[in-house]
Amino acid sequence: MTNTVIMIDGGAGRVISALPAIERYIELNPEKNVKVFVYGWDFVVFGNKKLQNITYNIEQKHVFKDIFMNADEVIHPEPYVLPEYFKQEYHLSQAFDYLINGSTGKTPLIPKLCCTKKEKIAAKSIIDDIKKHNENKKIIVLQPFGSNATFNNSTENAEIIDTTSRSMSLEMYSNMAKALSEKYSIILFAPEQFHFKEDVFTHKFPQASLRDYIALIDQADYFIGVDSVGQHISRGLNKPGMVILGSTFAKNITYDDWFIVVDKYKNDKTYLPMRINHIDYELVESSNSFCMDYCREDVLEMCNLVGEFL
Repeated sequence: MTNTVIMIDGGAGRVISALPAIERYIELNPEKNVKVFVYGWDFVVFGNKKLQNITYNIEQKHVFKDIFMNADEVIHPEPYVLPEYFKQEYHLSQAFDYLINGSTGKTPLIPKLCCTKKEKIAAKSIIDDIKKHNENKKIIVLQPFGSNATFNNSTENAEIIDTTSRSMSLEMYSNMAKALSEKYSIILFAPEQFHFKEDVFTHKFPQASLRDYIALIDQADYFIGVDSVGQHISRGLNKPGMVILGSTFAKNITYDDWFIVVDKYKNDKTYLPMRINHIDYELVESSNSFCMDYCREDVLEMCNLVGEFL
């Protein structure tokens, strides 16, 4: 039996996007002993019968000695250097499938995420309680900030900083939360450092883990977010939603046949050459700084689109 290691680095969104390709590899190669390594996101496969028992966090001692040294092959796919990806021909999941399996499918692969019974019960209890105290309004999970976002309050005017231009500004986030809260109950999907006291429009859970948010999205009615892990979670749970794009391209990272995709500057932005050329990346990063400039009127139009769906 061949011992095969599959390594997926990067954030949780990349890991979730790679899951269908990894499952296909296992199905196509039943004679191989497969181990999957990710950088801290092994819990996203909890409940997945194919992957739960073979997926590990790579940052564990003796992994190299005990597993990698016994491997016959190591598969370490990097979609960002694949021409079909950076030329906006492949979705991230298609790129992983091509690099792992040689597959050239025409549509994005859909990840499948699972919640445990305990997680479902806990999330449903939270959702039911919110509805009970809020006129039974429908629940929207809102992820306004990407993983690169930071909060800067060192100046007179506090601001959200995301050099990749994938996160909402503080003003945009406030306008959206306020507008949506008139008709819906909003759960904020964000780390505690983004729980602003001025925001009285959303329900916040400071101790929530990513698994908790997966379960909350599963039990909610709708998802709204930027280019970050939340949209991959929502698609993996078949949850409807809206994705608001900044500097990234819909073809690469979202599921435009499933979500409402808002991409105001799709014809004006330049591709960020991630993991290829750092100097060019910084230049493009700077020139794309306008890509999340959505005004209040834009936000209200988005909220109207949500209303047409819900």
